[in-house]
Amino acid sequence: MAYKFAILPPVKEYLRSLTGLSRQAHIRVFANLHASLGNVSDAYRNNPDTRTSAGSSRFVFSLLLRDTDGDGQMHEFRFIVNDAAAE
Repeated sequence: MAYKFAILPPVKEYLRSLTGLSRQAHIRVFANLHASLGNVSDAYRNNPDTRTSAGSSRFVFSLLLRDTDGDGQMHEFRFIVNDAAAE
């Protein structure tokens, strides 16, 4: 089942302001977020190891990508996702 989610404006602003990433990498960050978070499994969401604390409605989601159009480096992004509405 695919989930709908919203990226909060401050997070969007932060991601857009990252000057170390190429334009293509910025696009891939947003595309990967939509593809990955929209289809995150219930098993991942419900795994206690991904939760910020026991019983929390928030889990940690990491995204790793190489900026092949920019510096060629790997970049890791960590997001705290509130999935209270998904339950």
